[in-house]
Amino acid sequence: MAEDDQVTELKLELKEWENTWAAEHDGRKPSREDIKANPEIAAKYKAYSKLRKASSSSSLPTEPPARSNPLKTPTKQPAPPP
Repeated sequence: MAEDDQVTELKLELKEWENTWAAEHDGRKPSREDIKANPEIAAKYKAYSKLRKASSSSSLPTEPPARSNPLKTPTKQPAPPP
């Protein structure tokens, strides 16, 4: 399974859990403490975060493209003599 597919699958599982949890807790979203209290879900969040970070860093260019014409800051004109 490709990393993007894993990220998508984990995201869907986590969103489903969040929605179920919220429905059982008067619409309140789970806090970090609520997530940590459920080891299975905490592991999924950790895996999701790791995969997301890996996939986003691999899609970024290693260095920014060079500018063909660097921008110059405008300079002030000297004040006219009084």
